[in-house]
Amino acid sequence: LDHINTTKALDLKSIRWLVLDEADRLMDAGFEHSVNEIVSALDTARSKTNKSKRRINVLVSATLTDSVKQLATTILSQPLFVDATAHTITRIAVANSSKQSSNKNAPTSSTSTTTSSSAANTNTSSSEHSQTQHEDKETKRSRRGDALTQSSKWDIPTSLHQTYAVVPCKQRLVCLVAAMKGICGSKAEANKMIVFVSSRLEVEFYQALFSPYIDETSLFSTAGTHSFQTKATVSRKLTKQQRDVSHLQEQLASVPRFGHTHFNSTNASQTHENESDDDNDSGTKEEQTNRKGGQIAVYLQGLRVYFLHGGMAQVERVKSYAAYGKDPRGILICTDVAARGLDLPKVTHIVQMSAPASVEDYVHRIGRTARVGRKGTSMLFLMPSEKDFIDVLHKKSLKPVEEKASSLLSLMPLHPRARDHRDLAVKIQLHLEKRVTHEAKTGEAARKAYSSFIRAYATYPSSLKHVFHVSALHFGHVAKSFALAEPPTQLAAQAENARNKKREQKRKQKEKQSVQYRMKQGARRALGLATDEFGSGDAYFATKRTHNNNSSSKSEKTLKRSKRTNK
Repeated sequence: LDHINTTKALDLKSIRWLVLDEADRLMDAGFEHSVNEIVSALDTARSKTNKSKRRINVLVSATLTDSVKQLATTILSQPLFVDATAHTITRIAVANSSKQSSNKNAPTSSTSTTTSSSAANTNTSSSEHSQTQHEDKETKRSRRGDALTQSSKWDIPTSLHQTYAVVPCKQRLVCLVAAMKGICGSKAEANKMIVFVSSRLEVEFYQALFSPYIDETSLFSTAGTHSFQTKATVSRKLTKQQRDVSHLQEQLASVPRFGHTHFNSTNASQTHENESDDDNDSGTKEEQTNRKGGQIAVYLQGLRVYFLHGGMAQVERVKSYAAYGKDPRGILICTDVAARGLDLPKVTHIVQMSAPASVEDYVHRIGRTARVGRKGTSMLFLMPSEKDFIDVLHKKSLKPVEEKASSLLSLMPLHPRARDHRDLAVKIQLHLEKRVTHEAKTGEAARKAYSSFIRAYATYPSSLKHVFHVSALHFGHVAKSFALAEPPTQLAAQAENARNKKREQKRKQKEKQSVQYRMKQGARRALGLATDEFGSGDAYFATKRTHNNNSSSKSEKTLKRSKRTNK
C-alpha cells in the first residue's frame, strides 16, 4: 500500500490477477481497510486503460469464516466458488445489494474465490465449469451450503488419517522420542514429520535436548547447503553440537556393542543379577552409570531434526527450512509459524504435542500433510483431563481415531538390554533427566520451557476453558515432560533465592551511601597508611599530629573566648 501511494514509477494498469492468500488471516489481523484501498487503487488505474481487459480477483482460504464472506462481498462481484475437495465450481450470488449498486459504475471484472481445506492450489478450466452445469441442483446446493453457510464444518481429504492418543503428561517426552525413532529413524522408509509445540521456548528446549543425537549429515546440509563454502571451510566451522557428538563417540568407542547380549524376558531377575555381576567386575559405579547413559545416547543417535520458530534470525530460518525440505527423513519441531503459508513437501506425519487454541488452527496444522493426493497421518497428544476436546472436534465434523499410548512406545525398536518398550521408555526418561540436571544450558532451557508451557496453557480462549484449565495440570508431571527431575517447588525456591540475592545487593548499595559506611572507610584508610609495609608509618603519625594540632588550636581559641567573657 505504501508503494501504491508513494512510488510514482509503479504502474498498475497492466495487472490482470489479484490473489489474496490466507484471506481469513488477513481479516483476523485487521487488514480489511488496507485491502479495500489496494483494490480501489487497482480499479482507478484500470479505468484509465482498456476496459476490455478484465482483472480476476482470487481469495484463497482453507477455512471460510464470516470475516472471509464479508471480504468477498466487499471486493468481489459475481464470484465463483471453487471447491478444491469436491472439484466443483459454483456461481455465488453476492448478498450485499448495496455493494452491487455501488459497482454499477465501476469497471466490470471477473472475480472468483477459491477455498481449500488442505490448502492445495487448484487450476480451473472451462471444461470443468461446463461439467458442473449439468450437476444436480440439490447436490450443488448441499456442497455450497456445507462450505459457505456452515463455517463450523470442514472437508478433510480422505487420504488423511486423523488419530489422537491420551498420553499422561509425564510420558509426553518419551512418547515423542518413540514416535521420532519409530517413524523417521528407519532408513528403509522415507517418512517426514512435523512436530507442533506451543511456544518458541519449547522449540529451543528440544533443540538443546536433541542436539547431541542429531545426524552429522543433516547438520552439514543445514550449515552448508545454501552457502558458498567448501567442505573444508564448513568442517573448520564446526558447531558446538557437532563437537559434542564427536566427543561422545570417542568416549563410547570402548563401550561393547549391545548386540552381543540377548535379554530373555522370562527370566528377567536372573539376567539383572548377571548384569550386576558384570558391572561390578568391570569398574566403579560411576563408570557403570556413564556406560549405561552412553548406551542410551548411542541408541538415540541418528535423528535428523530441524527447528523453526518466529524468534530465529532470518538466515537461520531459511537454512533450516531449506534443509528440511530436501531431507527425506527429516523431523521439523516448530511453532504455529509453519502451520500455514510454507511449502513443506512430502510430509507424511503430523504430531501435535499440545492441542491448538482453535479448531481452525487444528485444520491448518493437519493440512501440512496429505497434500496433492498423497497419504498422511496426524497425531494429537491429549492429557487425560483434555479428552473433551474430541467432542469439540466432532461438532466440527472432524473425527480422529483413538490410539493407545502403549502403541506409540512400541513404534521404536527395542533395545537389547531392555525387558520391553516400557522399560526402554524409563531408561530414556532417566537418561534425559540426568542430562538436564548436569548440563547447565539444557537445564536452563528446560526450566524456561516449563514456565512457557504453563503460561501458554493459561491463554486458551474462554470457549475452551472447560477443557484446558491450569487447575487441572499436575505441575510435577509437567516438569517430567521437560525432563526436570526436581519438583516445581524447588524451581520456586530457586527464584526466591535469586530475589533475596537482589535484595541483599540493593541493601549493600544503600549502606555504602550511609554516614556510618563513610566513617568506616576513613578508619580503614588511616589504618592502611599506618600499616603500610613499604613505609615507616610517618604518614599515619603526620596525619595524627595534624589532627592533634587542629584540636589543640581549637581548644586554645575556646579558652581565650571564655576568658574575655569572664572579664
